[in-house]
Amino acid sequence: MVEQAYKNQMDVKRVEGKEASKWVLIDLGDVIVHVFNQSEREFYQLEKLWSDAPLVDLSEMVVNDSGL
Repeated sequence: MVEQAYKNQMDVKRVEGKEASKWVLIDLGDVIVHVFNQSEREFYQLEKLWSDAPLVDLSEMVVNDSGL
C-alpha cells in the first residue's frame, strides 16, 4: 500500500505499527488507512465508532497487485 502511494506521488505522512504487523496505520493526509489482522479488527471494532458516518465508495481509488 505504501509503495503504491509513493508510486502515485501521494504524500505518505506517517506509517505506524509496521514492526508488529497486527495493526498498521498509514497517514495519507486527507485519508487514514487502518490495516488490521483479524483478531485486532474484532477486538477494536473501529466500524462501531464510525457507524453513523456516511459511507464513501473508494473502489475506484483502490489498485490491486496487477495495477488495476
